[in-house]
Amino acid sequence: MTIEFQLTLNDVMTLHRYHMKHKSKEFKVQLVVSALVVPIIFAAFMYVTKGFETSTIIINSIISLAWFIMVPFVLYQSQLSKIKRKLQKQQKKGQLEVVKPCEINFSERGIKSVREYTTFQVDWEHIIDFVETNHFYYLYYNDSSAMILPKEIGHFNIEENHRYQRFVKEHLKPQL
Repeated sequence: MTIEFQLTLNDVMTLHRYHMKHKSKEFKVQLVVSALVVPIIFAAFMYVTKGFETSTIIINSIISLAWFIMVPFVLYQSQLSKIKRKLQKQQKKGQLEVVKPCEINFSERGIKSVREYTTFQVDWEHIIDFVETNHFYYLYYNDSSAMILPKEIGHFNIEENHRYQRFVKEHLKPQL
């Protein structure tokens, strides 16, 4: 079976959003460290300056709590913005291969992705995780890399889309 499609920058960003929220160990470590830095600095400041007055404790607690609540959102948005800027630069230069037209060839052995300058193949048994969203399948072949497949192919009729979806899921179930 062969499908053809073209991803957009927003499609690629959808994977990055999912990955950061659910898969990225580095992001989670960064999040914990960032969230704890300000409270630890305030606690150290209070200890050094002997600032154990009630008003100082309340103000430091409020600031620390606000920081602890805001840091996940701020860090998540800043990381996504950085990724998007990098991808937009690559796209302007014509170097973002993932948004170029793609042909995917499915076989009993695996999946072969063919784009303008790159060809990539992954065997079914090397797919370590499978995520299904409303619009995509993410087929992880290592902890930080995934192949993005559309859940529905625009030029397929309903029956062809069902056959395509069944084929993908049937080949993934034994491995996962």
